[in-house]
Amino acid sequence: MKHTFLSGGGELATLIQSFDWGATSLGAIDAWPPTIRTTVGLMLRSPVPIVTLWGEDGVMIYNDAYSGFAGGRHPRLLGSRVREGWPEVAEFNDNVMKVGLAGGTLAYKDQELTLYRSGKAEQVWLDLDYSPVLDESGQAVGVIAIVVETTERVLAERRLAEQAHTLTVLNQIGTALAAELNPDQVIQQVTDAGVELIGAEFGAFFYTMRGEDGESYRLYALSGADRMHFQNFPPPSNTPLFQPTFQGEGVVRVDDVTSDPRYGRGASFTGMPPGHLPVRSYLAVPVVSRSGEVIGALLFGHSVPGRFELKHEALMTGLAAQAAIAIDNARLFQTIQRLNETLERRVSEALAERKLWADIVEGTDAFVQVVDLGYRWLAINKASADEFERIYGKRPQLGDNMLDMLTDRPDDQAAVKAVWRRALSGEEFTEVGEFGDPALDRRYYEMKFNVLRDKDGGQIGAYQFVYDVTDRLRDQTRLAEAEAALRQSQKMEAVGQLTGGLAHDFNNLLTGISGGLELLHSRIAQGRLTGLDRYIITARAAAERAAALTHRLLAFSRRQTLDPRPTDTNRLVAGMEELIRRTVGPAVAVEVSPTAGLWTTLVDPNQLESALLNLCINARDAMPNGGTLTIATANCQIEEQSTRKGDLPSGAYISLCVSDTGTGMTPDVAARAFDPFFTTKPTGSGTGLGLSMIYGFVQQSGGQVCIESEPGRGTEVCLYLPRHHGAAENAEPAIQVGGAPRAERGETVLVVDDESAVRLLVAEVLQELGYRAIEAMDGAAGLRIVQSDVPLDLLVTDVGLPGGLNGRQLADAARVIRPNLKVLFITGYAENAVLRHGQLAAGMHVMTKPFAMEALASRIKTIIAND
Repeated sequence: MKHTFLSGGGELATLIQSFDWGATSLGAIDAWPPTIRTTVGLMLRSPVPIVTLWGEDGVMIYNDAYSGFAGGRHPRLLGSRVREGWPEVAEFNDNVMKVGLAGGTLAYKDQELTLYRSGKAEQVWLDLDYSPVLDESGQAVGVIAIVVETTERVLAERRLAEQAHTLTVLNQIGTALAAELNPDQVIQQVTDAGVELIGAEFGAFFYTMRGEDGESYRLYALSGADRMHFQNFPPPSNTPLFQPTFQGEGVVRVDDVTSDPRYGRGASFTGMPPGHLPVRSYLAVPVVSRSGEVIGALLFGHSVPGRFELKHEALMTGLAAQAAIAIDNARLFQTIQRLNETLERRVSEALAERKLWADIVEGTDAFVQVVDLGYRWLAINKASADEFERIYGKRPQLGDNMLDMLTDRPDDQAAVKAVWRRALSGEEFTEVGEFGDPALDRRYYEMKFNVLRDKDGGQIGAYQFVYDVTDRLRDQTRLAEAEAALRQSQKMEAVGQLTGGLAHDFNNLLTGISGGLELLHSRIAQGRLTGLDRYIITARAAAERAAALTHRLLAFSRRQTLDPRPTDTNRLVAGMEELIRRTVGPAVAVEVSPTAGLWTTLVDPNQLESALLNLCINARDAMPNGGTLTIATANCQIEEQSTRKGDLPSGAYISLCVSDTGTGMTPDVAARAFDPFFTTKPTGSGTGLGLSMIYGFVQQSGGQVCIESEPGRGTEVCLYLPRHHGAAENAEPAIQVGGAPRAERGETVLVVDDESAVRLLVAEVLQELGYRAIEAMDGAAGLRIVQSDVPLDLLVTDVGLPGGLNGRQLADAARVIRPNLKVLFITGYAENAVLRHGQLAAGMHVMTKPFAMEALASRIKTIIAND
């Protein structure tokens, strides 16, 4: 290679060597200044795509990695002006050159551009970093650009978000369709969901009508447009474009309906009539019932061509299948409703009348059964008989006793009897249950039970209609697991917000501790022993305040199941007040207004603390310029329907209300405030689960959440919790410590802790008080001492010990060897869960770090003396 700075530069080095640079503003390569040579040499050896733009023209020199990014424009880009090399982004690059040659830098993350790398438009996303290249005098002579394409990642993230949205919508529509028994509502919900899922501008459901003149189609539901657009048009007929859909032949998807050969071949119009919606992209899916009947069709349109893809076909095919099942079920329910109005008379007249009812339901795939008061089948349709035979291996007949058919399956017999007994006792209800022989198949079914009466109103049996909901429940379970993970994430987000608020306070406290100890050390070194108490008191007070804050933070952040206990809400609020003040910051004034004589409520206090803190954080966020946050409690007696809060039944409640003077909410935002995943905060600032979690917790506790808000005036959120007739649980009393007692008999205490500082301090204090202290650094060492002949009066051990033997395991092993050995666990708050896995036996005690040494000595004295 003639020019050494090009050595090892790959393909581009060879191309640069042979390029006629004299025809560019850079001039011949032999005359290039050191700045260009050095920069180009470094660039060519980089594995990252890099391009340099030289002079006012932005003459392009790049490396091998960039040539791959350039695609079909390589090698034409080499030596070209950047504006001419990339004309489609000329203005973008003009700005780059302007800023770079002025000595400035630019950086873009996931910048979206449209490039023609291979002769056609291509949407790409790039991470771009531009920096000036300076010569020896400090003058910018060019721009160096690092170009990293992120298109695949961006598209993957968008696909993932789209899939998550699709799953949410499908689960919502699946749940709604399963519960909806009005065909009109079913069809409208399906049409709306289809428009949302595929991004259509318009959606419609046309119902198939059959008459003497053949088939025609009536507009049944519309989404994205007003019906006025169709009021002057006759019903559509079997045109070549419509016919395949309404004949059930399959999906019709057209990128541009105006270019389709079938378009404009109808008898009435050549193309769409004047005033029709501007449809270019077109997607039509038949809705076919279980019987094969084409109920109608879902039609979707968009004014822009090419908007619908193969994935949209699959989505709408699945949605149409769900719609068909829901419509069938709704029709069946309406049929049974109509049948129930006259069934009393039919049953009393003759068994022949029963056949009419059986004929109506025989053709459906829904599972329908009618039994008398003795559990004998009066009617059962084919679908239900087939399903019974499939899951139990026996086929029922009219007159058979369902319980007798399950005598060899006592568990299944008991389950079947339990649900039918309720219906035969006069209860009308809907329930989901699991039935079937595990060796054959076991499925979940939603069962709707109704009472069967004679003409005089007396009960003569019961009937049900059922559908298999196994797949839907599995989808709901997966969604619930995802929501649980998000709820935990939201809680951790709240802890993160607390951490920021507490960091300042902990730094102050640590300054008090370290400063007091430093001054204490300095005075002792100087021999100045008077007045040392004030430094000791300062450091110790700061340590105690830090411990209190740590305990409060850990109490909030732990994850546990619901544990309702009689709770004094006033006391809970008072305990949270300092934490709340630190969390909301000095710009927000906190006012607490407790009601004297507040009733007790049965609630999980930890969850209530979490709910209160979340409400206060929301209130703080609604007051970016500061304001007043008020926490109030009250007793409420809800008597009349007109005075009820939400759907609370009459009764006695306590209320916990959090109000702010912030921005407030509009009525439509307030109406959605409790919806999961709904948030008005910027992206990344919240999961939208805070109020939803609070709502679920309060309802699970038998209460209700109410929200009142007005834009510009603020918001008030009230939690209503049922009154509990009983005394609140008291917090554990603080240990009252006087002077540390001295040992009377020189008792021996084994201290096991992996933290040498803890062992040193505990052992030193014990020895000064007259106890004999033996130290061990882990569970294994402690066990060896227990196994020896050394007399021991007490084992003091940390819970979390290294080496595979924790404190609880050590204590259990020690009790096997020395059954009467007394044990004191000393542990951090977060490790208490290890102790809760089992019951503490007599003679075992727990003490939470940090603790005063005098308190430890008093506890040890009490344990040795009393146990």
